[in-house]
Amino acid sequence: MRQVLVLSLLLFAALARAESHDALVSRAFEALDDNFPEGWSFTETVENGEGISIARYDPARPEPEAWSLVSVDGRAPTEKETRQFLELKARRREAREAHDDETVVRIDDMVVEGSLKMREETDAYWEFEFDPVADSEEDAEFMREVEGTLRVEKAGHYVSRIRLKNRKPIKPGKGVRIDAFATRLEFGPAHAGGPVLPLLVESAVQGKAMLMIRFDETERIRYSDFRPAGQ
Repeated sequence: MRQVLVLSLLLFAALARAESHDALVSRAFEALDDNFPEGWSFTETVENGEGISIARYDPARPEPEAWSLVSVDGRAPTEKETRQFLELKARRREAREAHDDETVVRIDDMVVEGSLKMREETDAYWEFEFDPVADSEEDAEFMREVEGTLRVEKAGHYVSRIRLKNRKPIKPGKGVRIDAFATRLEFGPAHAGGPVLPLLVESAVQGKAMLMIRFDETERIRYSDFRPAGQ
């Protein structure tokens, strides 16, 4: 009887911890401003294999003037570069609208209730492990091979970092193999005491296509100089 009671208490404690983890992380996601990017103007710095570009976005301005390309590799952009940049942004906007995509701050949808496991706790943060889920059947097989970590800052109680990476090589389609996949998202206050917004989106992928063509791509996007839209 005593053994049964001890096991019952241990089980209850484990369930209580799982519930508290879900509540803790859920509250941390609520701190993220889901009005991004519609409510904010900001500077976007993109660094990839093609170079470094800096652009400014202000949703208070009508399309396509909402985006303006400021510089490419430290110099003023050419007319061709500006035209290609605006065409790319227009295509991405159309794709989001067509698929009703959520913004990056809605990534909490991939964290399933009850899946969080405490990985580390310090005086500054909690860090959890989780198995991310896909938002469509098309991506489900891919996401089954991906694991995630999530960090919650104790000061301000917000999600400050999410990392995703593959456990083993993934074959998303015929003739394609992804050996390494990694995504890193960072969030933080727009200014001292301000709302929590996306600061960094970093992705890297390595693999092989058609059994012989290797690819190795990395892209880093930073968001800065936040101001209310129209300012």
